[in-house]
Amino acid sequence: MKHRFYASVALGWLVLLSSCGIYNQNIMFQTDQGVLPKGITLEAKRVAGNYVIRPDDYLVVRVFTNKGERITDPNDNFPAVPNPSNATVGGQQRYTFGQGAAAQPQSGVVGQQPGSSDAQQSQTTGLKNQSYLVQDNGHVNLPMVGLVKLEGVTLYQADSLLARVYNQYYEDCFVITRTLNRRVLLLGALGGYVVPMENERISLIEVLARHGGANNNARVNNIRLIRGDLQNPEVFLIDLSTIEGMRKSNLTLLPDDIIYVQPIRKTFFESVGDLTPVLSLLASLATVIIALRIRQ
Repeated sequence: MKHRFYASVALGWLVLLSSCGIYNQNIMFQTDQGVLPKGITLEAKRVAGNYVIRPDDYLVVRVFTNKGERITDPNDNFPAVPNPSNATVGGQQRYTFGQGAAAQPQSGVVGQQPGSSDAQQSQTTGLKNQSYLVQDNGHVNLPMVGLVKLEGVTLYQADSLLARVYNQYYEDCFVITRTLNRRVLLLGALGGYVVPMENERISLIEVLARHGGANNNARVNNIRLIRGDLQNPEVFLIDLSTIEGMRKSNLTLLPDDIIYVQPIRKTFFESVGDLTPVLSLLASLATVIIALRIRQ
């Protein structure tokens, strides 16, 4: 009986020691190289530029008249009246903001006609949520103006370009262009998240802070930043355990970057948790066998 008990204990320890490889099977993005040696400094300079519009981007384009006067008038103090000097341009009615009891409020968003405030609020909401796809050829099909090539320009340049285009139909246009589908992926010890890039520039530390920071399960000295074409990506190994490691790392993110925080495998505790049901079963069987022998 003692020999069987010792054999069971030895088998348990053997399984425990061999489980290191088993519990490391879900570690992702391993590489045979050390740290990927490509110029992080040059990469940081490239990231420092403004975002450039690419095919398959979704854009929100908001166009205001009168140099965006409505944006600085949240209380609707500027009612809109037709401009008598330029009633129509290109078949479209122009409107300017001015005082007058008979005038109706107007939102200042291109494509919206004077009317009730409820209708205006509904239309404005629809315009805010409307998005436009950048096609494979780099063109965007926009209301009234049709196809406009925006591939390869920054958002600031797109604002200026579209303002000139819409000035053919409206007075002193002010354009705000934003992208909807810029995001980075966060995987590993902190979970799986799709993190939208709300700002023009976002740092790795900010993304980690949004999702709990460095917890007890994360290896902050082994963070992989995967960038570019997934068939031949650039991979950067980042060490945030020291200030020196942070200084050497490229912490500014690009759209579609993948951040992988390697988890710490607590092999002993995980193995004990997995072996507990087996050991309980063996203990129960041993108890039953001992009880039967005592009765005999």
